[in-house]
Amino acid sequence: VTVPPGLLIRVEGQPVSISCDVKEYTGPTEQVILPKLPLMMHIISTFDSRYTDPSLSKRVASGDISVVRLQDNEVELKIAQVKLQDAGFYECQTPSTDYVISGNYAAKVQLTVIPNTLKVSSKTLPPVIPEGSDLTLSCNIARELVHPTYLSVTWSVKKGTASEEILTFGPQGDVVTGSSFAQRYADGGIRLAPGRNGLFELVISRMTTSDEGNYECTGTEWTYESGGRWTKLVEDTKEMGTVHFRSMSGIWQSTKVLVSWH
Repeated sequence: VTVPPGLLIRVEGQPVSISCDVKEYTGPTEQVILPKLPLMMHIISTFDSRYTDPSLSKRVASGDISVVRLQDNEVELKIAQVKLQDAGFYECQTPSTDYVISGNYAAKVQLTVIPNTLKVSSKTLPPVIPEGSDLTLSCNIARELVHPTYLSVTWSVKKGTASEEILTFGPQGDVVTGSSFAQRYADGGIRLAPGRNGLFELVISRMTTSDEGNYECTGTEWTYESGGRWTKLVEDTKEMGTVHFRSMSGIWQSTKVLVSWH
């Protein structure tokens, strides 16, 4: 029996999935798998509806806690909205169906649940700016560092119903640009500005009317798990404002003077 290696860190109120699979066994193709907590607090079973501890029965009945069979020998324990008190060691076990008992028939994984402290705020953008000017997108992201977690920030622009990512910074300190903005970033038309205390700024130079739209910034908290996998914990998006442009040609037309000679 195997479960995810290492410590699992998740954020309160977010969904949790814990996989469990059985390998190198004989007997029936479909294996019975029983996720449970220590101290014999049974959570849920793939075959016995009476297996659940009475203290968890309401959450199982509501679907907040469920088990999904992915394959005959693999299941996933799901918690729709994890609670702080759900933290602990989770054990997955299967009764032996082998002719000869060998190997392990249970495995444990530790789940740590941290409060949701992620806070995202942004500076409101001016509704109208001159064409050809620069636009600074300021986004502040903060969280309480209870356990080692990492942050990323994503700026995006929405035009109508379509939203496109401009640039993402983090969680490893790397930069990923949206396909429509890659060349502009490479040419220096989009750049990250240094910030402190959770302030992230993106500067877009020489704005044109094609840049009109509703700008947003998204802060995301991540954890780095055993096996080299980045897992998203929680995210929050703030609207920065809708930007329209005053074209230079419009300015000249509005100030044009006609002189005639009589």
